[in-house]
Amino acid sequence: MYKHRNLNNKDQYQKNFCEAKRFLREHDDILVLPSDKGNNTAIIKRSEYEIKMLELLNHDRTYSKLARDPTNKYQTQINNFVNVLKNNNYIDADVSKRLKAYNSVPPKIYGLPKLHKQNRPLRSIVSCVNSPGYKISRFLHDI
Repeated sequence: MYKHRNLNNKDQYQKNFCEAKRFLREHDDILVLPSDKGNNTAIIKRSEYEIKMLELLNHDRTYSKLARDPTNKYQTQINNFVNVLKNNNYIDADVSKRLKAYNSVPPKIYGLPKLHKQNRPLRSIVSCVNSPGYKISRFLHDI
């Protein structure tokens, strides 16, 4: 009897999960995000999120708009630096190959809502995964 009850709870959980996924897929104006602190989840309208992110990005003293994307320039500079390290025998050819960046993307910014503050502002997070300096910074961190 105990296993039968767990199976029903598991089936009900699976059904609820699928319904929630379907609802969120059909309502793309709703975002589900982790919160800035704690182990909480926030549900926010996409339009509200975009307005708050634009407010963050429009701070002239914090961010400035670039004329063009410098990602390829940084990728070339970092790859040249890796070549210098290899040529001076600081790293071997295998490490050099592993550290070089190819098809880099610019860092991505997103915001996490601060649920503990009034008006729930966003905390900006910059993800540098697959950016030009990602591999070499991880390598240096490990050293």
